Amino acid sequence: MVTEKNPKSPGSTKDFLKVITSNTAVATSSGETETVTPENIAKFIRGEMTWAQVQGIGMKQAYDLAEIGYQLFLQGKNSDAQKIFEGLIVLNPYDGYFHSVLGSIFARSGESDKAVREYSIAINLDPKDPQALVNRAELELQKGQFEDALNDLKAAIALDHDGQNPAVIRARALASATVSMITEILKSKQAAVPTQSPPKK
Repeated sequence: MVTEKNPKSPGSTKDFLKVITSNTAVATSSGETETVTPENIAKFIRGEMTWAQVQGIGMKQAYDLAEIGYQLFLQGKNSDAQKIFEGLIVLNPYDGYFHSVLGSIFARSGESDKAVREYSIAINLDPKDPQALVNRAELELQKGQFEDALNDLKAAIALDHDGQNPAVIRARALASATVSMITEILKSKQAAVPTQSPPKK
């Protein structure tokens, strides 16, 4: 996850958005080829280019903005962070990280169905992201979907056999707690079933 400040990040969200919105003009005046062309628009429509590529927005620029959005999320400014990550997904819908963070924003806002949807997209785009798997599992546990949750936790644990990744450490703890809880539920159900006496002769 992008959690550290990039030293080359723009000074503020406003500065970065100014660069984004004026990107084509800046590229043209600097002598570079204009990126918003009929050919590139056609490639975008066919799914061969992202909108970010059409606009000439590089991955560094997109991740600089993602860092700003992530910091807003950490500060509890969910609405502002959501706008940034929804915009980033418009620019590049194929980046699992953008969907994963948007899922976390929705989860914090109590919109669990939207969060699960975004985590699922993130996992489909990047099946080796343990964070998205664990985050989805937590929401599945809240809904009582134990089998789905355990499958996600097992998948996350399998990604890091050494257990060094913080998300995988959390996955192991959640899986252990979930199995213990299910075992206790089954024991209490068995105890509640009355034993039948043998028939009288």
